Amino acid sequence: MQDNTCPICHFPLNTLGWLRKDVPPGHHDFGKTVPCPHNDGVVDKYLRSISGLADMDTTCTFENLWDIPARAEAVQAARAFCDVGGILALYGNVGTGKTFLLKAIVNEMLARRRQAFYQTLPDLLDKLRETFSDESQIEFPEAFHKVLTISVLALDELDKASLTDWAAEKVFQLINHRYANRLMTVVAFNNKNKIPAYILSRLSEGRLVECGGVDLRQRIAKLKEKE
Repeated sequence: MQDNTCPICHFPLNTLGWLRKDVPPGHHDFGKTVPCPHNDGVVDKYLRSISGLADMDTTCTFENLWDIPARAEAVQAARAFCDVGGILALYGNVGTGKTFLLKAIVNEMLARRRQAFYQTLPDLLDKLRETFSDESQIEFPEAFHKVLTISVLALDELDKASLTDWAAEKVFQLINHRYANRLMTVVAFNNKNKIPAYILSRLSEGRLVECGGVDLRQRIAKLKEKE
């Protein structure tokens, strides 16, 4: 029978483990605890589990992007976003790498041990609506609070959702809260004209960058097939 207890701290391997510092009485660290080395794997696994990324999305990294002039500014902006934060909005035709860039940002943040979450706006609204069901294991206030406050939010297809009055209100609350609290937020959409003016004005106070070039969907699919 396999022992799932850490041999160092004796905590279960799938939980955070702690060690008491081995220092003599009187030392300023006497009695203090430190994370066990096995925590590294636990934290990484947890961050990926809440990221919204699928297993195949691990290929979405800055290193795997094709260097084309039409997208150079968007790539530079995405890299800078990871370092300085703020708000970044990417727009442009379908298949030009916007989703890839959003997922690359999330993967970069995970590598830096930051909480990051990717989701399309239509899927996010569906998940929030599901919390009103009697079968839901999480209530709406808790679910919405997590999206409001997560360290890094990557919201895709901002122009694809059918916004009822309720949905429009929640999208405004989400963007406005993150804008007002300077939380790292990156969004992507095709058509600027489909973004409500009150949302676009807040996004424009960050960095609004066009992602150009040819449709890359087939090339991205081939990359994932090699993994």
